[in-house]
Amino acid sequence: MVPSSDLPHANPMFTGGSDEEAARLGPETTERARATPREKAMPFENGAAADRTTQSGTLLLPRPRRVDEFVRVIPGVDLSQGSITFVVDGNLERYWHHEPRLITEALSRAVQPARWFPATRKLTLTVAATGHRAGVQKHFILSAF
Repeated sequence: MVPSSDLPHANPMFTGGSDEEAARLGPETTERARATPREKAMPFENGAAADRTTQSGTLLLPRPRRVDEFVRVIPGVDLSQGSITFVVDGNLERYWHHEPRLITEALSRAVQPARWFPATRKLTLTVAATGHRAGVQKHFILSAF
């Protein structure tokens, strides 16, 4: 394997694709590699823009949430270990439940997105049920893994 630094037309600002493509397209198409501290963000529906200031070396902790505040998640369940994994605020979170099969059964019958209540570590799934038009909520308290 030849190191990329030894290739004839390697573009040091290029972050993906072939070296030939980078040489053909030129440095103006690889502008994304030179990220500025403040990137232009997509506007929200109300017209405000997100602030995406990058701060190297800064650990971003999740903000504290109220007890009744939830986040919609897509849980992944490992039946052999009992682990439940999902992403919250860009961070992968992993928990444990003593009966993961109950969670997978509820997920297969879910009629609404799963809701995660971080303050109480409660995963709520709304499942289809006869006689209940809006479904029935099933609550699972998860433990730290």
